[in-house]
Amino acid sequence: MRILILTEDGAGTATKTIEHVFTRLLRAAFPTIRTDKIDFLARPLQHKRIMSGNKWRSEDPRDREEIIALARDIATEAAVPDGFVVFHFDGDTEWAHRASARTPSQFEAKIVSHSKKHVLEKMEKNPNLKPFNDEKVIRLVPYYAIEAWLFQNFDECERLATQPADHAQLTQWREDRGLLDEVVKPDEKLSIRKSHNLPLAETLSNATVRDVVAAGKSLAALVENLQRNATLADAAMRISA
Repeated sequence: MRILILTEDGAGTATKTIEHVFTRLLRAAFPTIRTDKIDFLARPLQHKRIMSGNKWRSEDPRDREEIIALARDIATEAAVPDGFVVFHFDGDTEWAHRASARTPSQFEAKIVSHSKKHVLEKMEKNPNLKPFNDEKVIRLVPYYAIEAWLFQNFDECERLATQPADHAQLTQWREDRGLLDEVVKPDEKLSIRKSHNLPLAETLSNATVRDVVAAGKSLAALVENLQRNATLADAAMRISA
């Protein structure tokens, strides 16, 4: 299995952060999977600008060609046998208000629609090509943002925290993990903000992920979606112990 990681987070460590998070999610969804058998691919350099600062959902006509090029490359990678694309974007709203989130529909309109169109155009020239498989494109969408999952790593947050208020906030979240999905801009609630996302992802334990799944919010929904994804489940079975 090979997986292309795309993230709207422009930080230099963002791709690796999402790789670690998604590895934990795969283990939660498919407990016997051998994640060491997965080849993770980094974002192509030509898409760095359009994937940063939410430009992938831009309405600026000057960004249109780059968005379409990104969508085409996603379609190409999704067509590879056992190839998948993980696209991380934040819900940008609380889990309780997820029905009003705009980013999922923007992703379908800006990216998926162009990926499908690209495949259809290629099929007109070569009818032997397979149709676009939507299950090959995995939407990794935390609510409100990725820190709602990373800050669940309470022990590491405690170690990194620099302000007394951080410890009080973490104590509250420990009592109810589900609270983090209802926090607007969670990175602003701790002094560490986004500066330690990679170590938080690296030290996120499988047990912690299971506890967050039990809280029944955005991470649990994603793990359930992974388990319902028949294409992914088949690929996972082929590299399971």
